Amino acid sequence: MDRNEIKSFLHYPDAPLVELAVKRANLNSREWRAVTIREYDNMTVEAAAEYLRVSPGTVKNEYRSAMHKL
Repeated sequence: MDRNEIKSFLHYPDAPLVELAVKRANLNSREWRAVTIREYDNMTVEAAAEYLRVSPGTVKNEYRSAMHKL
C-alpha cells in the first residue's frame, strides 16, 4: 500500500476493521501514536514532537517505521 491508500484506510469508518489491521501490522504504541497524531490530528512533525515531548527525528522514525509495517 502506498501512503495515500494507508491514509484513506485509517480514516475508514469501520473502526474494528482498522484496529484489526493495526494489530496485524504489529505496530507498537509509539508507532501507532505517531501515526494517529500525524494523520488524525493533522500535526506536522515539529508539532507532534512538541506534543509528545520527543525530538522531531524520533517522530519521523516512528512514523516511517509504522507506515512501512502498514
